[in-house]
Amino acid sequence: MSPDNPNLSRRDFIDLAGAAALSTATLPWLHRLMHPVQSDTWRLPNVQGHPCSERLLLIGDIHSGLTDSPPRQANTQALSALDNLVDHLQDYPFSLLVQMGDMIRETENKSTNTALYSQCLNVLCRLPFSAIHLLGNHDLYGISRDNLHQIFQQYGLNPFYGVREYNDFQVLWLDLVAPPDGSGTLPEATIAWLENTVYPDTPTFIFSHYGIMPQNSEGNFYFHGARRLTALANNREVWQALSGLPVQAVISAHMHWGSYSKVGNTHLITIPAFIENAASPDSDNCPGIYSVLEITDPHRFTLKSYFGSNCLLNIEADS
Repeated sequence: MSPDNPNLSRRDFIDLAGAAALSTATLPWLHRLMHPVQSDTWRLPNVQGHPCSERLLLIGDIHSGLTDSPPRQANTQALSALDNLVDHLQDYPFSLLVQMGDMIRETENKSTNTALYSQCLNVLCRLPFSAIHLLGNHDLYGISRDNLHQIFQQYGLNPFYGVREYNDFQVLWLDLVAPPDGSGTLPEATIAWLENTVYPDTPTFIFSHYGIMPQNSEGNFYFHGARRLTALANNREVWQALSGLPVQAVISAHMHWGSYSKVGNTHLITIPAFIENAASPDSDNCPGIYSVLEITDPHRFTLKSYFGSNCLLNIEADS
């Protein structure tokens, strides 16, 4: 089910048209962002896995931008790190990419933000398997939901929320409304869709930029003391709408670290951010962290997060 396509304002149309005309030839900073990053960490890990499993590539919080956000984020290097990652992983046997939201570190200029977003999409579109793209709060801050809908249509991307069926499980992704106060909300239309559309007898893996349940944020660089901002503001209504579904896992991003907890039979996981350089703050390198979800059967899966060939997070679920 696709959300309605609202009419764009004349100002938004001008912003989009201007962004479409931009290129690396006319924007020297885009050429600079695409300069290859040299790294000695790329010994490709073995992600071949079980021959009967589904392997999903997860990337969240790329935060490509024009200026760095010290410490920990070399935003100006994110695009070249993404280019490097795609070069190394495009021949691997993934069945799906899930881009978890926050592809940009927004600027004051909407046309620039749209150009940054499009540059990331152009790189990810080189991957030879299908993709699901989620909305992130920074994407919405910098571009707006209406303009993102236009971009999704231009690139032939997925609806903002939906479900994809596999042999014995389903993958479900959620959209987002993000006001400037840092909170995130699932639209009422999506909650109604959850209650009435999804198959209640099928094991389900859910992807959402924000968590569905508030998470422990103690010690988190961005959310320490702000636990409510780690999850959807209307998370109780969302959880109630999911109460009839056998939800195996909810996988989110947003917090920039890897974490795990469990509520009932549901595994709650956050993946580390692509951009986050926690080991060497203030460096000019983007680590390019990515995650691999391997689903062997609806009740057995692993999720591993990598920096190059180095595994940062390893979760094995058998329930």
